[in-house]
Amino acid sequence: MLTTIGGTAANYIVLFYLSTYAIRILHLPMASALWAAWTGAVVTVICSPLAGMLSDRIGRKRVLWVSRVLLILAVYPAFMTINAAPTVPVLLAVVAGLALLVAFTAVPNIVMLPELFPRAIRATGMSVVYCLGVSIFGGFAQFFATWLIQLSGSNLAPAWYLIGCSLVSLLPLPLMRETAGRPID
Repeated sequence: MLTTIGGTAANYIVLFYLSTYAIRILHLPMASALWAAWTGAVVTVICSPLAGMLSDRIGRKRVLWVSRVLLILAVYPAFMTINAAPTVPVLLAVVAGLALLVAFTAVPNIVMLPELFPRAIRATGMSVVYCLGVSIFGGFAQFFATWLIQLSGSNLAPAWYLIGCSLVSLLPLPLMRETAGRPID
């Protein structure tokens, strides 16, 4: 479940919450926010097959590790950038860059999950793990981001949420076996 937290938080903050953030925090027009959501979706759709091929070739853990670390390093400067220059081109560039990292962090994780469970409990195990991670850390991501902004008074608080979730999601990786290139039972 811990690995799911990072991908889910990234998905929900970058692909869903940033459009709301653009309207409420950056005071950009709704049309601009919708373009941000569209940009994130298009970049994710284009990059997801590439992330899958790369994780098949060099390993799921490696792609997951590198992409999450890059996301951790990129998200705070990305939020600083859109707050310093709250314009549509800057927002779209930031969303595109973060969405690229989201694809490379989410795809190997979602592929690796069923590969970790034996056949007898694969569907149940993946369902429980995925649903708990998504419902808590994804479903409440916008709530947590908004609450953290109010609590801290900082518009950069959603970046800290994403960084925290991503750091937690790295913890189990050294203990997990690599699943790429291995047949599942």
